[in-house]
Amino acid sequence: MKNKDLASEIISKQFWTIILLIISLVVSNGVWIWYINQFDFTTNETTLDGNGINNYIGNDGEINNGN
Repeated sequence: MKNKDLASEIISKQFWTIILLIISLVVSNGVWIWYINQFDFTTNETTLDGNGINNYIGNDGEINNGN
């Protein structure tokens, strides 16, 4: 019976460890989603004019990078 009690104890500890890890995963994902939703994301369009000069097209004007 001693071996059965030891096995039951190990399985019980593993079960609670897995439950704790699952709860930690759910909580950390929730915190990450809350954190990332604080920011506004924008997109910018960048085009290539064929001469090797990239133009940044946005609200702040145009930036030409060299040839």
